[in-house]
Amino acid sequence: MIDKNTGTQDRLSLYLLRSSPYSNWNDLINAKQKKYQQNWFYKPVGIELEITSLCNIECSGCAVTDSFGDKNYTLSHDTIMNVLEQAAKYGLFFYTITGGEPFLAFDMIKQLLPSAPLDLMTLRTNGYAFSNLEKTKAILGELSLSIKNKYMKTSVYLSQGQQNIAGVPIINSIYMLTGALSMLDPDRFTLNFTLFDKNIKFAEEIDNEFFELLKKYDIPLDRILTDFTHIKDTRICSTAIKIGELSDQMTGIKTLIDLYKKQRTLNCSHCESQLQQGWIGPRMLVRANGDVYACSGFCHVFLLGNIHTQSLLEILEYANALPELKAVFTSGLEGLLDYTLHRYPQVAEEVLSISFGPCNLCEYLVNFLSQGKAYQL
Repeated sequence: MIDKNTGTQDRLSLYLLRSSPYSNWNDLINAKQKKYQQNWFYKPVGIELEITSLCNIECSGCAVTDSFGDKNYTLSHDTIMNVLEQAAKYGLFFYTITGGEPFLAFDMIKQLLPSAPLDLMTLRTNGYAFSNLEKTKAILGELSLSIKNKYMKTSVYLSQGQQNIAGVPIINSIYMLTGALSMLDPDRFTLNFTLFDKNIKFAEEIDNEFFELLKKYDIPLDRILTDFTHIKDTRICSTAIKIGELSDQMTGIKTLIDLYKKQRTLNCSHCESQLQQGWIGPRMLVRANGDVYACSGFCHVFLLGNIHTQSLLEILEYANALPELKAVFTSGLEGLLDYTLHRYPQVAEEVLSISFGPCNLCEYLVNFLSQGKAYQL
């Protein structure tokens, strides 16, 4: 099993295909980014497609369903192909599929996979589709025949957030996927599992039983990355920050950034472009309604446009003209704070909950800039 504390670059290199012309992740990214204009600072390497907002379970605080309310959206096959074909002209070389629950649109996914001009890196699911072994094998078999990657393995990523109230058989889904993994080419597929649960014993039981399952099916440890975690820390958006018992306190923005530094969570894996630090690099997010964001973070901060009304080139040009986005990409959250302070010195007096994560703080500062005053989340 891949150690989740291993450097990101090392993990990503494990996901490269043996047939890939690139031996490591940096070489691949550097080669692809030569397609971008040299003076651009925003050079996304991948694109995350939220193909549908529909979901078959309900998790409180879901960034997808909560933001759309009662409305549901699904991207069409033609829209997705148009975006991917435009992306292939630039430095983007992979895409990920998420939702909602993407397997609710599995027929469209099957149509998309053989002809997509980019590599499919991740297919994220809540696991509901993998309720029995026969169905699991059928789905993975179709994926195996359809995916035509050039550079990297595809990861089927099963994840569930906290406070899932639908009673989805998460353990069964994990076991079914693991049992079926042996039927797939080990050079082309991996599995990722992420599960947050408030019950430490539940998380520990899954972790322990999972090791036994790997032994049973004789599955190499480097084919699966897991993160079975009980929720004892404050976890905000896609970035976890451990703050112990301080979650109800308030503090100033600068103090909050100092706290991020101590916890080594200041660097944003979504936005910052400093790949030498071991980040995957920026991924654009295309939401189910067509809105495009500069990163795939769940706080949806930098809205760049909409694929139904603008070309990808227009969206990229707009992104590279945003000074606040440049501040994040050149100097991280500190750079964004300095830029905000320069325009609105009063932001230094803002006091926020210490449970804010980096994504939340980024959202707060960007909205402060847009309104020139404190923004209430």
